[in-house]
Amino acid sequence: MIDIHTHTFPDSISERAIKKLSHTAGVRPFSDGTEAGLSESSKKAGIELAVILPVATTPEQVDTINESSARINETTSETGLFSVGAIHPDTENYKQVIKTIRDLGLRGVKIHPVYQRCALDDVKFLRIMSYASELGLFTITHTGIDIGFPELDLCSPKMARRVWESLGDIPLILAHMGGWGQWEEVPELLSETGYMLDTAFSTGKLHTAEGFSEPVTSIPLLDRDGFMRIYDSFGPERILFGTDSPWSDPEESIGFIRSLGLPESDFELVMGGNARRLLS
Repeated sequence: MIDIHTHTFPDSISERAIKKLSHTAGVRPFSDGTEAGLSESSKKAGIELAVILPVATTPEQVDTINESSARINETTSETGLFSVGAIHPDTENYKQVIKTIRDLGLRGVKIHPVYQRCALDDVKFLRIMSYASELGLFTITHTGIDIGFPELDLCSPKMARRVWESLGDIPLILAHMGGWGQWEEVPELLSETGYMLDTAFSTGKLHTAEGFSEPVTSIPLLDRDGFMRIYDSFGPERILFGTDSPWSDPEESIGFIRSLGLPESDFELVMGGNARRLLS
């Protein structure tokens, strides 16, 4: 099994970062946000590889993050952790950064329109995604509402559609089943694209953080019917298992996919086969 969507923080700030993000969203974390915590929780759930998606919130962070990502990948065989690369839309030497990501063997690029305050269909992101594709890298992006910043409309399914209209079928993963909290738009707008979706933080139920009576959002996660509506539109070859660790319980996330009763061959594609193809 491969978890295509996880996050960690440096040990020195992980406790503060987890506490701040948990308080902002009112949701419970399921690990301490460290690499060691992710490795432990993933192995406990039977996940063989957890893919870390680093986010650069300023251009100045990019080089340091990518160097750190390369170090993480030196010990993948022991930890079960693998990191992709990071880039910021305001990175001036974006082509050189993407070449470095490729040369470091990071396999993909993570972008986050909300945290980076740039619309998904902005030319800054379009050129990054296009060049990454040219170099054989995939891009993975947050899509839909961000629970911490629900007022920011920067990566809706409509914007993802405009990316497709501009760039065509590049290797692009739309996280959170194509648009967190905007799932009703996904089959209509995106099923004819060649883009892939991940299941991160999209299924089951939200778990309330300690000290909160409920999460800050009233938007429910996908139940079986909602999930299958999107799944049937995209097919098993375009769905990737992800947890958004530390924000989902890995075992609960796996259990949801198992409960769907998919044919074994389809289940294996979702739970690892599709991701293995991207990472090879």
